[in-house]
Amino acid sequence: SATVHNVVARLPGRDGPAAPGGALLLVAHYDSVPTGPGAADNGAAVASLLETLRALKASGGVRHDVVVLFSDGEELGALGAELFVREHGLDAFGAVLNWEARGSGGPLMMFETGEGNLPLVDAFAGANPRPVANSLAYEVYRRLPNDSDFTVFRREGVAGLNSAFIDGFHDYHARSDTVARLDRDSMQHHGDTMLAMVRSLDGAGPDRMRGDNGVYFDLFARVLVRYPVVWALPLAGITLAALAGLLAWGMRRSVLRPGRVLGAAGTVCGALVAAGAVVHGLWTLTLALAP
Repeated sequence: SATVHNVVARLPGRDGPAAPGGALLLVAHYDSVPTGPGAADNGAAVASLLETLRALKASGGVRHDVVVLFSDGEELGALGAELFVREHGLDAFGAVLNWEARGSGGPLMMFETGEGNLPLVDAFAGANPRPVANSLAYEVYRRLPNDSDFTVFRREGVAGLNSAFIDGFHDYHARSDTVARLDRDSMQHHGDTMLAMVRSLDGAGPDRMRGDNGVYFDLFARVLVRYPVVWALPLAGITLAALAGLLAWGMRRSVLRPGRVLGAAGTVCGALVAAGAVVHGLWTLTLALAP
Protein backbone atom coordinates (compact mmCIF):
# COMPACT_ATOMS: atom_id res chain seq x y z
CA SER A 1 0.00 0.00 0.00
CA ALA A 2 1.02 3.63 -0.46
CA THR A 3 -0.39 7.13 -0.34
CA VAL A 4 -1.51 8.25 -3.78
CA HIS A 5 -2.93 11.53 -5.04
CA ASN A 6 -5.19 11.31 -8.08
CA VAL A 7 -6.18 14.36 -10.09
CA VAL A 8 -9.76 14.09 -11.36
CA ALA A 9 -11.21 16.68 -13.72
CA ARG A 10 -14.48 17.10 -15.56
CA LEU A 11 -14.93 18.93 -18.85
CA PRO A 12 -18.55 20.12 -18.67
CA GLY A 13 -20.70 19.32 -21.66
CA ARG A 14 -23.31 21.54 -23.30
CA ASP A 15 -26.04 19.03 -22.40
CA GLY A 16 -24.65 18.08 -19.01
CA PRO A 17 -23.75 14.56 -17.88
CA ALA A 18 -24.29 11.60 -20.18
CA ALA A 19 -26.96 9.03 -19.46
CA PRO A 20 -25.91 6.37 -16.93
CA GLY A 21 -23.47 3.99 -18.54
CA GLY A 22 -22.67 6.40 -21.36
CA ALA A 23 -19.97 8.70 -19.96
CA LEU A 24 -16.41 8.71 -21.27
CA LEU A 25 -13.41 8.36 -18.95
CA LEU A 26 -9.93 9.36 -20.15
CA VAL A 27 -6.99 8.06 -18.13
CA ALA A 28 -3.25 8.77 -18.03
CA HIS A 29 -1.01 8.10 -15.04
CA TYR A 30 1.35 10.90 -14.03
CA ASP A 31 3.77 9.01 -11.80
CA SER A 32 7.04 7.48 -12.97
CA VAL A 33 9.54 4.93 -11.73
CA PRO A 34 12.48 6.03 -9.54
CA THR A 35 14.92 5.13 -12.33
CA GLY A 36 13.18 7.17 -15.05
CA PRO A 37 12.34 10.86 -15.52
CA GLY A 38 9.14 9.71 -17.23
CA ALA A 39 9.05 12.00 -20.27
CA ALA A 40 7.45 9.30 -22.42
CA ASP A 41 6.06 7.10 -19.65
CA ASN A 42 3.87 8.84 -18.99
CA GLY A 43 4.50 12.55 -19.43
CA ALA A 44 3.66 12.35 -23.13
CA ALA A 45 0.15 11.07 -22.43
CA VAL A 46 -0.45 13.61 -19.66
CA ALA A 47 0.66 16.51 -21.87
CA SER A 48 -1.34 15.21 -24.83
CA LEU A 49 -4.44 14.81 -22.69
CA LEU A 50 -4.11 18.37 -21.38
CA GLU A 51 -3.75 19.63 -24.94
CA THR A 52 -6.79 17.58 -25.97
CA LEU A 53 -8.87 19.26 -23.27
CA ARG A 54 -7.64 22.68 -24.39
CA ALA A 55 -8.47 21.92 -28.03
CA LEU A 56 -11.94 20.64 -27.12
CA LYS A 57 -12.72 23.78 -25.13
CA ALA A 58 -11.38 26.03 -27.89
CA SER A 59 -13.50 24.33 -30.56
CA GLY A 60 -16.87 24.52 -28.87
CA GLY A 61 -16.56 21.93 -26.13
CA VAL A 62 -18.32 18.59 -25.87
CA ARG A 63 -21.94 17.52 -25.84
CA HIS A 64 -21.73 15.56 -22.59
CA ASP A 65 -19.36 15.79 -19.66
CA VAL A 66 -16.01 14.08 -20.13
CA VAL A 67 -14.20 12.86 -17.01
CA VAL A 68 -10.40 12.80 -16.91
CA LEU A 69 -8.29 10.83 -14.44
CA PHE A 70 -4.62 11.66 -14.00
CA SER A 71 -3.81 8.69 -11.83
CA ASP A 72 -1.03 8.25 -9.31
CA GLY A 73 0.66 5.03 -8.26
CA GLU A 74 0.31 3.19 -11.58
CA GLU A 75 3.92 2.05 -11.43
CA LEU A 76 3.30 0.66 -7.93
CA GLY A 77 0.45 -1.54 -9.10
CA ALA A 78 -2.31 0.68 -10.50
CA LEU A 79 -3.07 2.02 -7.03
CA GLY A 80 -4.61 5.25 -8.31
CA ALA A 81 -6.97 3.39 -10.62
CA GLU A 82 -8.01 1.10 -7.77
CA LEU A 83 -8.67 4.15 -5.59
CA PHE A 84 -10.76 5.82 -8.30
CA VAL A 85 -12.95 2.74 -8.68
CA ARG A 86 -13.38 2.48 -4.92
CA GLU A 87 -14.26 6.16 -4.45
CA HIS A 88 -16.27 6.93 -7.59
CA GLY A 89 -17.42 3.61 -9.04
CA LEU A 90 -17.82 2.95 -12.74
CA ASP A 91 -21.59 2.78 -13.23
CA ALA A 92 -21.61 6.13 -15.04
CA PHE A 93 -19.04 5.14 -17.64
CA GLY A 94 -19.56 3.40 -20.94
CA ALA A 95 -15.93 3.40 -22.01
CA VAL A 96 -12.44 4.00 -20.65
CA LEU A 97 -9.62 5.19 -22.90
CA ASN A 98 -6.22 4.66 -21.28
CA TRP A 99 -3.02 6.16 -22.68
CA GLU A 100 0.44 4.76 -22.02
CA ALA A 101 3.99 4.45 -23.32
CA ARG A 102 6.42 1.52 -23.30
CA GLY A 103 9.23 3.24 -25.15
CA SER A 104 10.17 6.65 -26.50
CA GLY A 105 8.75 6.62 -30.02
CA GLY A 106 6.96 4.87 -32.84
CA PRO A 107 3.31 4.96 -33.85
CA LEU A 108 0.60 4.85 -31.23
CA MET A 109 -0.56 1.24 -31.03
CA MET A 110 -3.89 0.13 -29.61
CA PHE A 111 -2.82 -3.10 -27.91
CA GLU A 112 -5.58 -4.01 -25.44
CA THR A 113 -9.36 -3.88 -25.30
CA GLY A 114 -12.16 -4.73 -22.94
CA GLU A 115 -15.06 -7.05 -23.67
CA GLY A 116 -17.54 -6.15 -26.39
CA ASN A 117 -14.82 -4.23 -28.20
CA LEU A 118 -16.07 -3.99 -31.80
CA PRO A 119 -17.88 -0.61 -31.54
CA LEU A 120 -14.83 0.99 -29.93
CA VAL A 121 -12.51 -0.60 -32.50
CA ASP A 122 -14.77 0.87 -35.20
CA ALA A 123 -14.47 4.28 -33.54
CA PHE A 124 -10.70 3.90 -33.31
CA ALA A 125 -10.50 3.04 -37.01
CA GLY A 126 -12.71 5.94 -38.02
CA ALA A 127 -10.95 8.46 -35.81
CA ASN A 128 -7.39 7.51 -36.64
CA PRO A 129 -5.87 8.16 -40.09
CA ARG A 130 -2.91 5.95 -39.09
CA PRO A 131 -4.48 3.06 -37.18
CA VAL A 132 -2.04 0.56 -35.67
CA ALA A 133 -3.75 -2.32 -33.88
CA ASN A 134 -3.85 -6.09 -33.92
CA SER A 135 -6.02 -8.40 -31.84
CA LEU A 136 -3.23 -10.98 -31.85
CA ALA A 137 -1.02 -8.49 -29.98
CA TYR A 138 -3.58 -8.40 -27.18
CA GLU A 139 -3.69 -12.19 -26.97
CA VAL A 140 0.09 -12.14 -26.51
CA TYR A 141 0.02 -9.18 -24.09
CA ARG A 142 -2.59 -10.68 -21.76
CA ARG A 143 -0.47 -13.80 -21.30
CA LEU A 144 2.49 -11.74 -20.11
CA PRO A 145 2.93 -10.46 -16.53
CA ASN A 146 1.99 -6.91 -17.55
CA ASP A 147 -0.56 -4.67 -15.90
CA SER A 148 -1.59 -1.06 -16.29
CA ASP A 149 -4.39 1.15 -15.03
CA PHE A 150 -6.54 -0.30 -17.79
CA THR A 151 -6.27 -3.73 -16.16
CA VAL A 152 -8.33 -2.44 -13.23
CA PHE A 153 -11.10 -1.09 -15.46
CA ARG A 154 -11.14 -4.15 -17.71
CA ARG A 155 -11.54 -6.46 -14.72
CA GLU A 156 -14.52 -4.36 -13.63
CA GLY A 157 -16.16 -5.11 -16.98
CA VAL A 158 -16.02 -1.63 -18.52
CA ALA A 159 -15.47 -1.41 -22.26
CA GLY A 160 -12.36 0.41 -23.34
CA LEU A 161 -9.10 0.66 -25.22
CA ASN A 162 -5.49 0.78 -24.06
CA SER A 163 -2.98 2.49 -26.36
CA ALA A 164 0.76 3.19 -26.25
CA PHE A 165 3.79 3.73 -28.44
CA ILE A 166 6.40 1.03 -27.95
CA ASP A 167 9.46 1.77 -30.11
CA GLY A 168 12.68 2.74 -28.35
CA PHE A 169 12.02 0.17 -25.64
CA HIS A 170 15.53 0.68 -24.24
CA ASP A 171 14.28 4.03 -22.87
CA TYR A 172 11.40 2.40 -20.99
CA HIS A 173 11.77 2.79 -17.21
CA ALA A 174 15.31 4.06 -17.78
CA ARG A 175 17.26 7.23 -17.05
CA SER A 176 17.17 7.93 -20.78
CA ASP A 177 13.38 8.48 -20.71
CA THR A 178 13.91 12.20 -21.19
CA VAL A 179 12.30 14.96 -23.23
CA ALA A 180 15.29 14.92 -25.56
CA ARG A 181 14.67 11.25 -26.38
CA LEU A 182 10.91 11.59 -26.84
CA ASP A 183 9.77 11.35 -30.47
CA ARG A 184 7.65 14.41 -31.24
CA ASP A 185 5.76 12.58 -34.00
CA SER A 186 4.73 9.90 -31.49
CA MET A 187 3.45 12.54 -29.11
CA GLN A 188 1.53 14.18 -31.95
CA HIS A 189 -0.02 10.81 -32.84
CA HIS A 190 -1.04 10.49 -29.18
CA GLY A 191 -2.78 13.85 -29.23
CA ASP A 192 -4.40 13.47 -32.65
CA THR A 193 -5.89 10.11 -31.69
CA MET A 194 -7.13 11.32 -28.29
CA LEU A 195 -8.89 14.32 -29.77
CA ALA A 196 -10.48 12.35 -32.60
CA MET A 197 -11.63 9.55 -30.27
CA VAL A 198 -13.31 11.96 -27.86
CA ARG A 199 -15.10 13.71 -30.70
CA SER A 200 -16.19 10.37 -32.14
CA LEU A 201 -17.59 9.02 -28.86
CA ASP A 202 -18.98 12.23 -27.39
CA GLY A 203 -22.70 11.65 -26.96
CA ALA A 204 -22.49 8.20 -28.50
CA GLY A 205 -24.35 6.41 -25.74
CA PRO A 206 -23.76 2.90 -24.35
CA ASP A 207 -24.84 1.12 -27.55
CA ARG A 208 -21.93 2.62 -29.49
CA MET A 209 -19.43 1.76 -26.78
CA ARG A 210 -20.10 -1.95 -26.33
CA GLY A 211 -21.24 -4.70 -28.68
CA ASP A 212 -19.78 -7.86 -30.16
CA ASN A 213 -16.17 -8.89 -29.71
CA GLY A 214 -14.10 -8.37 -32.82
CA VAL A 215 -11.00 -9.53 -34.64
CA TYR A 216 -8.95 -6.68 -36.09
CA PHE A 217 -5.62 -5.92 -37.74
CA ASP A 218 -4.15 -3.00 -39.63
CA LEU A 219 -2.77 -3.04 -43.17
CA PHE A 220 0.43 -0.97 -43.17
CA ALA A 221 -1.09 1.53 -40.71
CA ARG A 222 -3.48 2.71 -43.42
CA VAL A 223 -6.62 0.61 -43.00
CA LEU A 224 -7.94 -1.26 -39.97
CA VAL A 225 -9.66 -4.49 -40.98
CA ARG A 226 -12.16 -5.71 -38.39
CA TYR A 227 -15.01 -8.18 -38.18
CA PRO A 228 -17.04 -9.98 -35.48
CA VAL A 229 -15.19 -12.80 -33.78
CA VAL A 230 -17.97 -15.23 -34.78
CA TRP A 231 -16.72 -14.87 -38.35
CA ALA A 232 -13.27 -16.20 -37.43
CA LEU A 233 -13.96 -19.94 -37.77
CA PRO A 234 -15.98 -19.65 -41.01
CA LEU A 235 -13.25 -17.47 -42.56
CA ALA A 236 -10.59 -19.94 -41.41
CA GLY A 237 -12.58 -22.79 -42.98
CA ILE A 238 -12.93 -20.90 -46.25
CA THR A 239 -9.19 -20.18 -46.27
CA LEU A 240 -8.30 -23.84 -45.65
CA ALA A 241 -10.74 -24.97 -48.33
CA ALA A 242 -9.25 -22.50 -50.82
CA LEU A 243 -5.74 -23.71 -49.97
CA ALA A 244 -6.76 -27.35 -50.37
CA GLY A 245 -8.39 -26.53 -53.70
CA LEU A 246 -5.28 -24.73 -54.89
CA LEU A 247 -3.08 -27.68 -53.93
CA ALA A 248 -5.41 -30.13 -55.67
CA TRP A 249 -5.45 -27.99 -58.82
CA GLY A 250 -1.66 -27.73 -58.80
CA MET A 251 -1.21 -31.49 -58.44
CA ARG A 252 -3.69 -32.27 -61.22
CA ARG A 253 -1.82 -29.90 -63.50
CA SER A 254 1.51 -31.38 -62.39
CA VAL A 255 2.55 -27.90 -61.26
CA LEU A 256 2.96 -29.20 -57.71
CA ARG A 257 4.32 -32.57 -56.62
CA PRO A 258 3.10 -34.17 -53.38
CA GLY A 259 6.62 -35.01 -52.23
CA ARG A 260 7.84 -31.47 -52.68
CA VAL A 261 4.76 -30.00 -51.00
CA LEU A 262 5.23 -32.25 -47.97
CA GLY A 263 8.93 -31.49 -47.93
CA ALA A 264 8.31 -27.75 -47.99
CA ALA A 265 5.72 -28.05 -45.22
CA GLY A 266 8.15 -30.06 -43.13
CA THR A 267 10.87 -27.47 -43.67
CA VAL A 268 8.61 -24.65 -42.53
CA CYS A 269 7.46 -26.59 -39.45
CA GLY A 270 11.04 -27.48 -38.61
CA ALA A 271 12.14 -23.87 -38.93
CA LEU A 272 9.35 -22.75 -36.60
CA VAL A 273 10.26 -25.35 -33.99
CA ALA A 274 13.95 -24.45 -34.25
CA ALA A 275 13.22 -20.74 -33.91
CA GLY A 276 11.08 -21.38 -30.84
CA ALA A 277 13.81 -23.51 -29.29
CA VAL A 278 16.44 -20.82 -29.91
CA VAL A 279 14.27 -18.08 -28.42
CA HIS A 280 13.44 -20.23 -25.39
CA GLY A 281 17.11 -21.03 -24.90
CA LEU A 282 18.16 -17.39 -25.13
CA TRP A 283 15.42 -16.36 -22.71
CA THR A 284 16.44 -19.06 -20.23
CA LEU A 285 20.07 -17.93 -20.50
CA THR A 286 19.06 -14.30 -19.97
CA LEU A 287 17.14 -15.18 -16.81
CA ALA A 288 20.10 -17.20 -15.54
CA LEU A 289 22.54 -14.32 -16.12
CA ALA A 290 20.22 -11.55 -14.93
CA PRO A 291 17.50 -13.05 -12.71
